[in-house]
Amino acid sequence: MALQAYRHLMRAAEIAFKGKSPPPRVSRLSCSDFRMLDAARSQIRHGFREKAVLASSDAQPAIQRAEEVATFLKANLVQGRKEGENSKYTNIPSAATMIQ
Repeated sequence: MALQAYRHLMRAAEIAFKGKSPPPRVSRLSCSDFRMLDAARSQIRHGFREKAVLASSDAQPAIQRAEEVATFLKANLVQGRKEGENSKYTNIPSAATMIQ
């Protein structure tokens, strides 16, 4: 159960912080996107290591919280990039694709 929550949280972080349109001949993540994703992964690992010593009765609320955070990351963070000097954003997914 904890491993499943860990994987869900890592996938949600990947979805929330990955780059949408990579520059040619560069990795799929921009520098700032990579820093955000790396920080999120590090925080997730740190949190799970801290909670690894919890008793089983205390672990269930922590697992539930991890699942809630994963759902929040997938459903509530908007992925978009500002293009040029105008105020329009591109690459904003529809609500249906964000919840998947």
